[in-house]
Amino acid sequence: MRPGWFSWRSILALALVSLATAGLAQEPAPRPPPGTSPPPHHRPPPPHHPPPPPREGRPPPHRPPPPPPPPPQLQPPPATAQLQDIQAAPALAEPEAAPVPPMTPEPARAEPDVAPAAGDDALAVAQGSAGSADPPPAEGSRWLLFLLPALALIAWAWWRSHRRAETLEARAERLDRHQRHLRTAHQALQVQAEHLRQAVVTDSLTGCLTRSAFANQLQGELDHASHYGTPFALIVFDLDHFKQINDKHGHLNGDAALKFVAGVVREQLRSEDLFGRFGGDEFLIGSSGLDREGAFALAENIRKAVRERAARQDPALSALSLSLGIAHADAERGFDRNRLFARADAALYEAKRRGRNTTELEAEGMPSSPRHVHPFRSLTPQD
Repeated sequence: MRPGWFSWRSILALALVSLATAGLAQEPAPRPPPGTSPPPHHRPPPPHHPPPPPREGRPPPHRPPPPPPPPPQLQPPPATAQLQDIQAAPALAEPEAAPVPPMTPEPARAEPDVAPAAGDDALAVAQGSAGSADPPPAEGSRWLLFLLPALALIAWAWWRSHRRAETLEARAERLDRHQRHLRTAHQALQVQAEHLRQAVVTDSLTGCLTRSAFANQLQGELDHASHYGTPFALIVFDLDHFKQINDKHGHLNGDAALKFVAGVVREQLRSEDLFGRFGGDEFLIGSSGLDREGAFALAENIRKAVRERAARQDPALSALSLSLGIAHADAERGFDRNRLFARADAALYEAKRRGRNTTELEAEGMPSSPRHVHPFRSLTPQD
């Protein structure tokens, strides 16, 4: 049922009850059988007024005698008792009406212009009303005059509330539809935002951190290590002869080599270590709490694991190897991010210069990578 003051069923029931009540109230009283006088309440007796005293000098007006009273109404006895009475006694004679004496007209005479007495007028009006009295109006018509406007008002109020309810329901449906559209658009925006965040933070090919994401997280780790005086190791490595793999076996095999190396390296790292892709075939590893010996051991484990696993892969990856460079940040060398990366990059260039497939630690006086080989070596593009 729609919201409103009344439902259409209740209004219809109320209208039917009201009309039935009005019809019962307007039902006429049963007529008396022929030959009987109406009930006393339908023929009220004329009021009795004493005759006014005669005025001096004027004879009393002649009035006709009142009509004789109606014969008494006898109630018929039951059928059996009536039959016994008829057999036992003679029929009752109807009483004869008393003869009315004839009226002798009196000669008309001129009378002075005198206003009739109030008593005479009241008596005449009473006698006229007694002869032609109409039955009082039925009570049902009065109630009907009140019920019809009330029913009309109730129907109008219900119609207004029904229309108002339909309008509100339509508005609610529109709002609900708009909210569903907004929720769908919001979910789509969240998915797009997550994709963009993943594109900025995670490398789509290898699943490791991007260059900018690694640089941001590296700065936080260096700040933490500087505050607590904890050593921090940065490892920079790349794939040996990666360009030959792309040129000889195609870029698909080159992408497979990158995925393979990323998977092997991730198996050797701890959960709190940082692993990112610098670009191309170069990768970055950040590990907190490792001294020089621990960082060198981690780098050697990665290099040996890649070399051993690659020998069991396809011929395109059988000769795959890594060159790694290691730099440390501590209280003596400082925790500057760019200087730490420059020292690790110089150690990587030294490993390349010594024949590849090797690991080099930073050392004093170690030359940096030449500009013609790496023209713009920076951890972040804006540096």
